[in-house]
Amino acid sequence: MAASTESSPGHAVGGETRRVGRELVLDLVFRPLSNTLVPVLTRAGVAPTAVVLANALVGLVAALALARGQLLVAAALLQVKTLLDNTDGQLARASGRVTLLGRYLDTEADLVVNAALFGALGHVTGEPLLAAAGFVALTLVLAVDFNVTELRAGGPSACSNGSTSQPSLRSIASSAASPSSGSSGSSPWTLPPGVRTRRALRTGTGSR
Repeated sequence: MAASTESSPGHAVGGETRRVGRELVLDLVFRPLSNTLVPVLTRAGVAPTAVVLANALVGLVAALALARGQLLVAAALLQVKTLLDNTDGQLARASGRVTLLGRYLDTEADLVVNAALFGALGHVTGEPLLAAAGFVALTLVLAVDFNVTELRAGGPSACSNGSTSQPSLRSIASSAASPSSGSSGSSPWTLPPGVRTRRALRTGTGSR
């Protein structure tokens, strides 16, 4: 569902990468609900990973309800899952507990839930091959969308303390192109001295 643009691709707003278009249901329904829920969870000391796991659990229960033909129950549970899925990231940023582990756990949880949902669809419709094709197509679209957004933003921005971003893809490529530059400081993207020495000996470029 397309709408007017609000920011350029990959533009970071409040530590969050914003996309070109708006997702109306997300902006009008789930994000306001998440904004209300986050302070409550923060005061209760709930960890963002606990919300991720709850999100996955609700999604799996929704898949089970779908497989049993309980369509309204499955639909209602999927709305709860969507709310939790929007809450975990906001909670992590609000509590200063943004981690790469949490980010990838969230991604893998979504993948598992999507697989379960499409498996349930295949069971309830009697079209398992069509459901499998739909799952593969959705996974590819989400992967392309994620990677395009990351490239436009200049690379991954998650970090252990939620305040410092990793070097962009451009900076990584620049470091790889000149691993033995004259900088005396140690950089995580430059080759270790021993590796540089062995490379110099192999190519004959090292100092005699």
